[in-house]
Amino acid sequence: AWRLWSGGDASEFIDPILRNRGSINEMERCMHIGLLCIQEDAASRPTMSTVVLMLGDKSVDLPLPKQPAFVQGN
Repeated sequence: AWRLWSGGDASEFIDPILRNRGSINEMERCMHIGLLCIQEDAASRPTMSTVVLMLGDKSVDLPLPKQPAFVQGN
C-alpha cells in the first residue's frame, strides 16, 4: 500500500470490483488516512475524532504520512 501510494499509483491498490462503484478519490483518501493511522510514532497518528473529521470533511488537509518501518517487498 505504501509503495503504491507514495509512487502515485494508489488506485492500483483498490480492488478492481470496487473501482467502478465509487469515487476513486474517496478510496485513495481512505488509504491515505489508513497510512496515517499506522505511523510508527504514536504522536504522529491521528486521534479517532480526527479520523472521523478527516473522513467526513473533504476540505480537511491531510498531513503526509512517513514511510512505515515494516515495508516489505512482493
